[in-house]
Amino acid sequence: CVGVVAFEVYVQQLLAAPLTLGGSPVLGSASLIALTAGLLNHALANGLLNGLLCAEFYWTVSLMFGLSNSVLPVGIYHHLMYSMPTFVTRYQLAVDEASTSASSRPHSSMRDQTHPLAL
Repeated sequence: CVGVVAFEVYVQQLLAAPLTLGGSPVLGSASLIALTAGLLNHALANGLLNGLLCAEFYWTVSLMFGLSNSVLPVGIYHHLMYSMPTFVTRYQLAVDEASTSASSRPHSSMRDQTHPLAL
């Protein structure tokens, strides 16, 4: 998470902040960052599809920065974009495992169980 926040500090503070402080419209500076940091940078490194996906991502985080003037929500959003798919996968595996082990246990009815309040 620290690396993601550090990267966002670089992108937002060195790229977005001067545009915002210079009086550029938020949508204009967000679009410029989306095209440079997102599309151009990622398309050259990872292919056009990745560049297009990253352009949308950088447009979103640049808007977040422009509206909040803080890198903290941007860093948290960036971190969640990376960690959420892993969390969802692990959560689903745990749910599947729990339901499998629950269905393999022998079932008993409530009448068979001894309970102090049972009549």
